[in-house]
Amino acid sequence: MSPMCDGRGERDRLLLHRTRLLVAVALFGMRWCRWSQIRAVVGEPAAIRTHLARLWLAGYVRVRRVDRVWWVRLTPVGFVRASAHLHWWHGVVVRTAEVLAALPPGVDEIGGDT
Repeated sequence: MSPMCDGRGERDRLLLHRTRLLVAVALFGMRWCRWSQIRAVVGEPAAIRTHLARLWLAGYVRVRRVDRVWWVRLTPVGFVRASAHLHWWHGVVVRTAEVLAALPPGVDEIGGDT
């Protein structure tokens, strides 16, 4: 059975969108930023407002509306969570770089020769 057929693929895709949104908010640190600034970073994935609502319900972000403008800020709990995600992604990048650096000369990608 394909991962996309068993429901896990969809759940993983939604989790990825939520993680991208959390990390985008983290780029602005602990200060308030406009919702339009966040959308400029993550684009407009499906159900982005639903993802923001779930982050708010989890206590990762604070949301307020002033003069018809939405503002978003990371909470301390959200900061810790975003830091963990960034640390994990950094580990993936470092390990990938180590694997690519260990390839023999003439091979510039895994599974292929030049």
